[in-house]
Amino acid sequence: MSGAVDRARGRLKEFAGKPGGDERPESEGRTDRVRAEVREKAREPRRRAGGVRDPFRRSRS
Repeated sequence: MSGAVDRARGRLKEFAGKPGGDERPESEGRTDRVRAEVREKAREPRRRAGGVRDPFRRSRS
């Protein structure tokens, strides 16, 4: 869930920085969005591995 929150926060900062021409909130917003994407990508293989791991545990028991 934190990835979705970071992504939304990033878009809000980008949107807030554009009309005023302030580059800092805009760049912070891009950073938050990229951070969220990286977190989501890092969690994906772990979820996939969990599905592979479960059948092996059942067969050993």
